[in-house]
Amino acid sequence: MYKLENDKLIVEVNEIGGELKRVFSKETKIEYIWHGKTGSFLKSAPNLFPFIGNIKNGEIDYPYDGKRITLPMDKHGFVREALFQVIEKNDAKIVFQLKSSEELKNKYPYEFTFKIEYILEDNNLIQKYIVENEDKCEMYYHVGGHTAFSCKYRDRDTFEDFYLEFNDEKCIEYNMDKGGQFVSSEKIELELEKPFKLYKKRFKEHAYVLDELKNKKISLKNKNSNHGIELEFEDFPLVTLWSNGDESEFICIEPWAGTTDFVENTGRVEEKYCINKLESKNKKEFIQKIKFI
Repeated sequence: MYKLENDKLIVEVNEIGGELKRVFSKETKIEYIWHGKTGSFLKSAPNLFPFIGNIKNGEIDYPYDGKRITLPMDKHGFVREALFQVIEKNDAKIVFQLKSSEELKNKYPYEFTFKIEYILEDNNLIQKYIVENEDKCEMYYHVGGHTAFSCKYRDRDTFEDFYLEFNDEKCIEYNMDKGGQFVSSEKIELELEKPFKLYKKRFKEHAYVLDELKNKKISLKNKNSNHGIELEFEDFPLVTLWSNGDESEFICIEPWAGTTDFVENTGRVEEKYCINKLESKNKKEFIQKIKFI
């Protein structure tokens, strides 16, 4: 485990998956990140690459080197369990790196470098995903986060004591199928409640996959205090909200450049919604910023 620290926050990140495991405020004495030690969600903030969500038939068909190639792919990609190399580290910044390998090419055909960068500034944590195409052809991918924010600041707190605030009045939602695996491409207008209350029944059947938010900022607040978080995600077209159905007290706020497969998808990578296409020898950054209050 690697640690970043300043006079406001202590941050811990695991080299497995480059996963954020802890944010503790020296001022509020609050643990802001779900510990991932109990319940059915035994993660804290997995990173998602090169694809997001469920994959139809568990495989993807790519155009590659003038041919088409079909390879297996795990839900949410493979970096969640990958061992990253630390290539830069000081008290306020750490950079993790994962490069393509012969083993990974059995799942993903491209030569790539994927970096996750954490920067601590005052009471803010900036997280960058840096995708680099090292291959001779264009590369297709999704990228996103899956951070589980704690909904237990004090012993008396319950999940229902927390709520979300959006800067939009409405957006688009994609409904999950009955099995909770894939989404329909039908765009459904969703009125965003003010406040958007959290309760377990709300997430029992499906996650909220939200699109067309004009203001890419969501706040998580606690009705018993002035504490919470503010998440900004300008580089991500979608955001997903999810919690599980057990007694675990967290809400995942997940900025996504991509999403789980639509029911109608055929398996071809270029048909995936919000698919990113990176030209040979190019790179792209995706940034999210979390303020801890």
